[in-house]
Amino acid sequence: MLAACKSLIAKIVRRQNPQYFDIREFARFCCVGLANTALDFCVFMIASSWLAASPSRVIAWVVAGVFSYVLNKGHVFHSQSRGAKPVIRFALVNLFSLLLGLACLELFLFLGYGRLAAYVVTLPAIALGNYFGYKLWSFK
Repeated sequence: MLAACKSLIAKIVRRQNPQYFDIREFARFCCVGLANTALDFCVFMIASSWLAASPSRVIAWVVAGVFSYVLNKGHVFHSQSRGAKPVIRFALVNLFSLLLGLACLELFLFLGYGRLAAYVVTLPAIALGNYFGYKLWSFK
């Protein structure tokens, strides 16, 4: 499965097809993603000082999700879409990434990783999934 995903991503990047992959757009996405991850991380660490890891992750996800929607819609994908449809699609992409992130978080905690390490190792897969989910579905 992982090899198939890598192959698909490699094909998209090689072709540089703007319909699927625009390097400038991806750079903007990464900048927003770094700011979003920093916010998410700060909220997670603050919340996890008094809550368990999973509820802390949910709180951080909600705060970062609002931040991410505003910046990705307007500054990354320049979406002109209106109404509830893009919001719902964005929320569904993020809900999927939340569930994936929670599952990975719990798996890595079970395997003996610390909270920080377990959090960090889940980020790359979630970021790529979000980029293509936003681009091809949420803000198309």
